[in-house]
Amino acid sequence: MSTYGQRRTDRRGTSLVEVTIGLLVFTITALGSLYYRYATALSQQIAQQQLTAADLAVTFIEAWQGVNGSITFDPDSEFSSYLAITPAAGGSAPSGYTLRGTYEVVIRDRTYEPRLYWKDVASGLRELGVAVSWPVGSGGQEKTYRLTAYARL
Repeated sequence: MSTYGQRRTDRRGTSLVEVTIGLLVFTITALGSLYYRYATALSQQIAQQQLTAADLAVTFIEAWQGVNGSITFDPDSEFSSYLAITPAAGGSAPSGYTLRGTYEVVIRDRTYEPRLYWKDVASGLRELGVAVSWPVGSGGQEKTYRLTAYARL
């Protein structure tokens, strides 16, 4: 029998369809990996900002408790030796509380705005509050971390 005219079944190499499917699988895998890295970096940045805000709130509230919740507590002079802090205008206290002050603190090129407020809840007992706000991304959205403590007068 002659092999002329018969189809060869032992072809070597890859077809254009196989190469295209391989490139498509590689591209999808690469893009998925890049997106995962981006989402991870973004989440890490947001977590760092929240941690910084929580650290500021704890620092402010503990220092204020350290002076027994005095309404003359001045974070500007208390922290100016190691924080870039300045008094800020505006801000409001929650309903039923008295605003002690609003400040701007710049850490790693991000501005945080701690707002201090207080209320006497019983004879010789004062509730102290700190709300630290900061902008998220480049938009107008803002996040806030709140902390409450008590001081004996």
